[in-house]
Amino acid sequence: MLGRDNGWTEDRLKKMVGGGEKTVHLPKTLPVHIQYFTALVDEAGKLQLRKDIYGYSKKVRAALGVDA
Repeated sequence: MLGRDNGWTEDRLKKMVGGGEKTVHLPKTLPVHIQYFTALVDEAGKLQLRKDIYGYSKKVRAALGVDA
């Protein structure tokens, strides 16, 4: 999407790095799939749990009828 054929040179991309948020108007719609995890397995194979800052886990548990 940000290739040379759309006017995006390496120099132009480098100039966008840093300095806060940037808006890029893409030539066509780009589908995006976002995943949010609060549990992961680390390199040692140990389960790591993170705080669910958005409260999604609570909503899923409620929808499933699971207490905890």
